[in-house]
Amino acid sequence: MSVFLLILKIIGIVLLVILGLIVVIALLALFCPFVYRVKGSYHEKNLQLQVRIWWLGRLLGLCADTAEEGFHTYVRIFGFRKELHLQKEKEDSADFKKPVQEDSPQEGIKDRETDVAPSLTAMENTSQTSAQQLTDPEETMLCHPDKKKKTFFPGRIAGFIRKFMEKILYFLRNIQTFWKKGTRTCRKWYRFFNDEKNKKAFSNIWKQLEHLVVSVLPKRLKLWLKYSTGSPDTTGQVLGILAIFPVGYRNHWNIIPDFTAEEFYAEADFTVHGRIFGVQILALALRIILDKNCRRLYNRFKHMK
Repeated sequence: MSVFLLILKIIGIVLLVILGLIVVIALLALFCPFVYRVKGSYHEKNLQLQVRIWWLGRLLGLCADTAEEGFHTYVRIFGFRKELHLQKEKEDSADFKKPVQEDSPQEGIKDRETDVAPSLTAMENTSQTSAQQLTDPEETMLCHPDKKKKTFFPGRIAGFIRKFMEKILYFLRNIQTFWKKGTRTCRKWYRFFNDEKNKKAFSNIWKQLEHLVVSVLPKRLKLWLKYSTGSPDTTGQVLGILAIFPVGYRNHWNIIPDFTAEEFYAEADFTVHGRIFGVQILALALRIILDKNCRRLYNRFKHMK
């Protein structure tokens, strides 16, 4: 009896540990933010980008850098780096190293001789059958039953007119059916979008998406910019347009206009930094799912298909 109770105790402890790990992971996913950073530079018409997405304080991350072939992506898991394009490069190198087997010249000559022999026999058989068909007219009629007798000129005109009218009628029927289906679907979607409850559902979804976009937008945006448009007046106008945006004052943008350059050029260094919490996405999804109008909209849209 004591052994049975000990086994139940061990099973209970294991289940509690697993449940605790699941709760901890769920809490981390909800309240530990996903941090993203985009760092780039543009000098001498060369754009360099570095994209980083981190979670759990850089213990898990997805990284991407610009390279000559495109984006070079890799994953970092607890400090270990895993390349994402390594397997593809190995396959390409293996395909490149495979030797190509070439046939010997004697085998190629034998294959050509075997291919030419049946083709010559087939040509002789076809020439004999064509000669027999030319000499015997009854056999030619039997061999070609699709050949019809020549009709008179008025009969040809009547047949052509009949086929032309049939094609026109078929085309008009297709237009009629297409018009009926189009008007039916337009009325259906018009009633769908003009329904008052559907309008409330659309407004709620739009409001939640606005909250999501505001939470995802970067919190910091650093910029160093040196530019010239080639003429002093347009360079000053561009500076005035950039000075309108208050985001530049909050993030202390450093903009240097060059009024002496005679050609257009631009050099820049920028950093975009932001974060998003999983609990924000969960709250948005719950607000949409618990709304009666949104559920009704989803059911009607599913039946519309």
